[in-house]
Amino acid sequence: MLMEKMPNELPEMKKQDEVTSTKFEEKQSEKASGRAQAVWIIILAFALLACFGIIVWLLLSGRPDLRITGENLDKISSKEEKDDSKKSDFDEGTIVNDSEIDLTNYDSNITITASGEHTLSGILNYTVFVNSDGPVTLNLNGVTISSTDSSAIANRSKNPLTIVLMENTTNAITDGGETDYDAALFSMGALTIKSTGDEKSYGTLTVSGRQSGGEGIATKNADLTIESGKLMVTGNDDGLNAGGDNGGTIAINGGLLWVRVGGDGIDSNKNIIIGGGNLLIMNTSNDNAALDADDGIVINGGNLVALGQGMLENPLATSPQKSLSLELSETVATGSTVYVKNTDTNTIVNFKAETSFKTLVFSIPSLTSGTYEISVDGRTVGTGVIK
Repeated sequence: MLMEKMPNELPEMKKQDEVTSTKFEEKQSEKASGRAQAVWIIILAFALLACFGIIVWLLLSGRPDLRITGENLDKISSKEEKDDSKKSDFDEGTIVNDSEIDLTNYDSNITITASGEHTLSGILNYTVFVNSDGPVTLNLNGVTISSTDSSAIANRSKNPLTIVLMENTTNAITDGGETDYDAALFSMGALTIKSTGDEKSYGTLTVSGRQSGGEGIATKNADLTIESGKLMVTGNDDGLNAGGDNGGTIAINGGLLWVRVGGDGIDSNKNIIIGGGNLLIMNTSNDNAALDADDGIVINGGNLVALGQGMLENPLATSPQKSLSLELSETVATGSTVYVKNTDTNTIVNFKAETSFKTLVFSIPSLTSGTYEISVDGRTVGTGVIK
């Protein structure tokens, strides 16, 4: 309610001359005062009746936008809470079920409802939704998909979604907003990412997770598997996430995976299983970890460097491939050359730090038992033993 602005100074009060009065005048004055009081009482009564009438009209009005119902009262009293809720209802836009889809032809969200294989190319500044009655494969043949309201690609069904990076192609996806589909690439069903061709000709996918508190690539109560391809993931929260009440397993069996995010690098509500590929995982927040799995991390193969700022989760000791995990004595600066040396065999491996870090998980197929020393610029910052 707007209030009138008070004047800087109150107006000067006028003085009243003293007068004498007779008893008659006093009685007349008392009668006038009584009549004035009666008038004011009547006015106040009518005002109260009018307010009551307005309230009754609002309650009984046929216009739902004016009725004071429990729902509308909740909207009034909890507006701030409502505004903070994540968006979950989306315009499906145009239904497109062609086998070849040129995204440049559309200026709205598109929804694929037909199961099977669809090849996407071109540029789209909206979302590609998948809502089919069966498995869907999307071949990315040089796409740039950028949405300011939700995921770039979102599988709204619980059926499996496969993303194929076509050989020698460059693809990029970016999301925005704050929604229930909280990743640039999101799936309610099992999600698999792979590429055609060999390692030299793998397709590339750049993923930018820009939703508030969102991930780069995520599933809900479903597995997430990377078979091959080149993936570069950045995000405000987790890089790869398999969340939900039941979670999902994140399996990485090949390809090149580069992750740099503010949340957990890879986060699973079940397991993380690394069976192959070259992985550089970087977490830049003290409250998160490079690798985080509720049911453990298993390393069966591959080359892994996971750099974190604070939390550290060790791979399971029963993993077939050995690993070294340490919290260092100091934070290693970005750009430093890090040396990992087996003091028993004098074997040295080195890599360049693409971000500052305080924790390290390191695993390669040739890693053997022994005592290891981590050094930077000629000084030791950590030691560990692999049994």
